[in-house]
Amino acid sequence: MVTGNTRIDAGVEGYRLVILRGIWPQFIFALLLVLLTASAFILSFRSLKAQVLLNEQRNDFIRNMSHELKTPVATVKVALEALKNFNRRNDPVLMDEYLDMATAETNRLEMLISRVMNISASNGELIKPNPEQTDMGDLIREVLQAFKPRIEAEKAIVTVNLPDESITENIDRLHLQGVILNLIDNSLKYSIPPAEIEIVLSSDKNGIRITVADRGIGIPAEYRSRIFEKFFRVPTGDRHNVKGYGLGLSYAEMVMKQHGGSITYAERSGGGSIFSLTLPIRKI
Repeated sequence: MVTGNTRIDAGVEGYRLVILRGIWPQFIFALLLVLLTASAFILSFRSLKAQVLLNEQRNDFIRNMSHELKTPVATVKVALEALKNFNRRNDPVLMDEYLDMATAETNRLEMLISRVMNISASNGELIKPNPEQTDMGDLIREVLQAFKPRIEAEKAIVTVNLPDESITENIDRLHLQGVILNLIDNSLKYSIPPAEIEIVLSSDKNGIRITVADRGIGIPAEYRSRIFEKFFRVPTGDRHNVKGYGLGLSYAEMVMKQHGGSITYAERSGGGSIFSLTLPIRKI
């Protein structure tokens, strides 16, 4: 305001502080609301992520177990079909052998189903190894015994090289047996009959090694980096009779990792494949 030659200015001091005091409760409330919203979002995201992971683990378990359940069922079926043969029924020793084989595979099927029930009861947790002291040579013999009807039917040539001294290790017998079964099954499926398979068991300071080598069609170089992926199957060209879901090798890799070991592939000199299972030696 101007009065004559004098200018008078008027103002209110501290108005900013008054305004801040007035909006401070609303500011605090808005900040808390933002923090609560962010916290709720983070918790929801973590919960959703955990549910997705659990669902994926459960689906993996169901797929792997379904794949494993097929093997003993197929073995029992082959054994029973072999017993239908008149000549084999007239051979009491061979008949007892096939009946023992069917019994062993039925027991394995029962154990697999029991594992499924235990996993269901524990809300779908990951497959946990159930280790027991196992003679690795006996394990391989049991697997070959289960394959005997099929090996005979397909006239496959199987060579087994086991050390003179027994090799024992603390392993999940059921699932490691399933891994070896898968490898032999693949060797039979992907070979032109008669299949030639060589199984070697050895051990040294670096661990225990089981190799399954064949003279099959092999795996082209461009697909070797993907053979352990779930559902991946190497194209077989005009071989349309090879059934499967691309789960066997991914299951084998999972089991070996749970044992602290590994599975690797190598091309066999002269044609074919070599799969190597390596297990660390555990001190008990």
